[in-house]
Amino acid sequence: MAEVQPMRLKPTPEAEEMLKGLAAVQQISKNLDLLAKEGNVSDEILMMVRTELMAAGQLISKGLK
Repeated sequence: MAEVQPMRLKPTPEAEEMLKGLAAVQQISKNLDLLAKEGNVSDEILMMVRTELMAAGQLISKGLK
């Protein structure tokens, strides 16, 4: 019993693409945070883009469920 490995489901091609998309959205968000810390992006623009990124991330996450 100790040698039994847990089963891992291989993601479907669609799920794999969604995971890649979600990772890309997260990377964009991190880059925006860096720009905001450096002061290169206005707060208004940052909030608009962040809102859109959050919406895209939520749509991708819903597609994975």
